[in-house]
Amino acid sequence: MAPVMTRKTLMITGFTISNGTFNPKDCTPHRCAVFAAGGYDWSICYAIADAIDICLQLETSAGPIVTASFAVGLLDPAGSLPPWRLPASREVPPPQVLDPHRAAKGRQVAVSVPKDFLNAAPDPRYLPRGGLLLECTLTVFTETPAPTAAARARASAQALDMKEQLAKIYATGDGAGVTYSVQGRLFRAHRIVLAMRSPVLRAQLFRGMMESSARLIEVKDMAPDVFEALLRYIYTDALDVDGEVDEDATEVTSHLLVAADRHYYKNDL
Repeated sequence: MAPVMTRKTLMITGFTISNGTFNPKDCTPHRCAVFAAGGYDWSICYAIADAIDICLQLETSAGPIVTASFAVGLLDPAGSLPPWRLPASREVPPPQVLDPHRAAKGRQVAVSVPKDFLNAAPDPRYLPRGGLLLECTLTVFTETPAPTAAARARASAQALDMKEQLAKIYATGDGAGVTYSVQGRLFRAHRIVLAMRSPVLRAQLFRGMMESSARLIEVKDMAPDVFEALLRYIYTDALDVDGEVDEDATEVTSHLLVAADRHYYKNDL
């Protein structure tokens, strides 16, 4: 799962008395505007009674479950100090699984701290007279969704279309850049297709071997029908042989498998 982190600032107006207790100017619950993070909609609200309760709310009410963590820190409004993590969320909070289909209270992550927590503030600059400036950090753990049936169908159609296109250029020979001679019969092919499909042919055609610069390559250890069947398989993934399924076709197929294993695919077929 790849984490997506979003930070929001929250201002709570009020003042802090000498014993470190925070007194809000307004005790009415407040909620920030809805924002998007990790493919879901969220909001943050706070309420102050016996404690300061800061709550992350998953606003999305449909779709798959989501894993998220929530932490709150106190900021120096002047920006000269790093965020001070509030005691209630000082440890890295464990991620929680939230279900969009549950009721609103079941889609919340809350941080609650006592109003006198400011006694522990490491620097008075965190405590301006105007109130508290909070930094809320939301981390959404996303994962790549499983492909839908429609996506799988599109991928299958694209793969089929690619095979059809390769079968056409095999049949026509358009754009072929290399010719194989097998017992006097000539077979035109495309270097890039051969290299993509066979590591052995890729080495022959692109890695400094004699065949890499030749336009006519002679094949001495294979029958023409076998080589033709091998080329057809390279282009179409079809391991078939023209004609009836008789002893001759079976023999060609047998030789094809041996030739492919020994000379072209090294057991990759």
